[in-house]
Order: sequence, then C-alpha cells, then structure tokens
Amino acid sequence: MPTFKTSRSRGFTLIEVMIVVVIVGIIASFAVPSYVRYVRDGKRSEGQVALLSLSTQLERCFTEGFSYVSGSCPTGPLDSQSGYYSLSVSAAATSYTLTAESNFQDTQCGDLTLTHTGSRGSSAGGACWK
Repeated sequence: MPTFKTSRSRGFTLIEVMIVVVIVGIIASFAVPSYVRYVRDGKRSEGQVALLSLSTQLERCFTEGFSYVSGSCPTGPLDSQSGYYSLSVSAAATSYTLTAESNFQDTQCGDLTLTHTGSRGSSAGGACWK
C-alpha cells in the first residue's frame, strides 16, 4: 500500500494573524492616549519654564531700577523656546502679571499666568503647575 507524504506549508493561519492584530490594538489603545498626555505635559512645561525665566528677568530689572517698567525690562510679546506659547507682560512700577497663551490645543489648562507675588494660575482652572 502506497504511503502519501503530506507536505505541510509553513506560515501563519488567519486566526493567528487576527490574534496578533487584536493584541496590538489593545496595547495601542493604552499607549496612544498616554503618549498624547506626555507630549501635552511637555509642551506645558515649556510654557512654565518660559514664564519663570521671564519672571527672573523682571525681578533682576526691579533690583536694578526699583521698577518693573524700567528701560531694560522685557515688555513682550515674546515666544517660548519652541513656540508653543506666546508670552505677554502686563507690568506696573511695583507689580506684574505674565501670561503664556497656548498655541496648541490644551483644554485642561489653557493659558498660564504668573504674578509678581508668585501666584500661579491657568485660564481653565486646572491644577497645571507642578
């Protein structure tokens, strides 16, 4: 009696491929929102650093001329390092308010503010300063 050798093809079945696609989809459903949040927080940190740097410059001007509106003080408008925020200065002789207007979609915080007393805030009211 003749024996037949069955040749078995090598490769993946459709079920195996579909299982891999489902697993990748589940991993992506967790990874993408986390990545988006990470990028948004990084952009927000740039705005905070820009405000603190501008505040330091204004304080230096105040120690030199006893006014936040003396000749060497920055007046704005300025941009943050990567351009994610537009900075503006509202200064009087003994006080100032700095505003960083976001140039990207940030519904949680919106625009960031910093005053001469160190009070930090945001236009959306979220806890945005760390």
